[in-house]
Amino acid sequence: MNEQTIADLTRDLIDACGGLEEASRHCRLKVTQLSRCQTAGSGNFLALDVVIALEAYAKQPIISRAMMAHTPDSRRVADLGNETGEAVEAVVECAKVVRMGDRSKPSVRREIRRKIQTARTELADVERALDAEEKGAA
Repeated sequence: MNEQTIADLTRDLIDACGGLEEASRHCRLKVTQLSRCQTAGSGNFLALDVVIALEAYAKQPIISRAMMAHTPDSRRVADLGNETGEAVEAVVECAKVVRMGDRSKPSVRREIRRKIQTARTELADVERALDAEEKGAA
């Protein structure tokens, strides 16, 4: 989220509370402090305890919902981790055959090619998981 979006969400939350004065009655900040938090580029942002207090009063998770929307889905992050692990395992298996096998034998060379193909497939899965994560973060 950029500063403008955060300022806009802050303004929306304050409006949902009934304005600056009403919002200031339900949190630890004064009207002037709250007002500054609505201005992008001011360097002022609502503290978490203030967000919690105002969202509770407004009965609307305006900022929390937006934050969750910008948080990577843990399932997608886990998918990327799992796929990466599987790709590493496939490369390790290929390396074992390369190191241990008698590469002069056609059967060993075929096995190496199969391991390479498996590694490529696993790397493609990593790329798909990364693409899904990036789309989810957009």
